[in-house]
Amino acid sequence: MRRGAVIKKKSNPYTIILLSFLITLCFGTLLLALPIAQKHPVPLIGHFFIATSAFTVTGLATIDITADYTYFGLTVIMLLIQVGGLGIVTLGMVIFILIGRKVGLKNRFLITEALNQTSIAASYVSSNLSS
Repeated sequence: MRRGAVIKKKSNPYTIILLSFLITLCFGTLLLALPIAQKHPVPLIGHFFIATSAFTVTGLATIDITADYTYFGLTVIMLLIQVGGLGIVTLGMVIFILIGRKVGLKNRFLITEALNQTSIAASYVSSNLSS
């Protein structure tokens, strides 16, 4: 191996899915914690719970959402519900297709795992339908 070469580590699809969920939840939590998003102070754990509940589309709330969040905060919650309902991996693949990138075997395997399919053929058909 030559000096300065970057060693490429193979990523596990489960790790990619988990990290995408965690990043989305942290980003949603931080947006909800902004002063522009809240009418009344809410603890950080409350923001995290609301973001998680919205992203996983469970609908649980420990606070009165309409009384504690501004329209900006409600919009963030609405976007988290939409992203969680569609699926973060599905949205990623749609973006790949829209910008014209090919969906390779690694990404098809990721789709298969995220959608709980038994074969890559199902994800291949669904990714070719949009072409």
